[in-house]
Amino acid sequence: MSAHPHHDPIRHRDPLVGVGRGRTLAEIATNMRLLLADRENGWAQSNLSRGLAIILQRNGDRWRLALGREGTPPSDSEIKTCAMAFQVPEGTEPVRSEKRLRNDKTDRRLLYEIAELFWREAGA
Repeated sequence: MSAHPHHDPIRHRDPLVGVGRGRTLAEIATNMRLLLADRENGWAQSNLSRGLAIILQRNGDRWRLALGREGTPPSDSEIKTCAMAFQVPEGTEPVRSEKRLRNDKTDRRLLYEIAELFWREAGA
């Protein structure tokens, strides 16, 4: 048992834990995959603290995991951690890009730094 009753050391090994409204990244990934399990096409999004947005998209047997944040690119560690949580096949390389968006509410111009991973799953 931990010396701190509210600190679970296993949950806090993940650098992104606690950033999804008290859920672990593994729980978020599982929930997003379940949302797409019975759909041929679709997407799910989760926004974490520190501004990281995660989008999981499915188009038949093709999958896309996009990680994005305003002004700061997802770190290599964030990409690796998310890829593992979302069961992206090992060796899948991220494609990095920037996307300019406009906030409809404020009319503010935004620059999103994005890392995308693409793969296929047989029998998906």
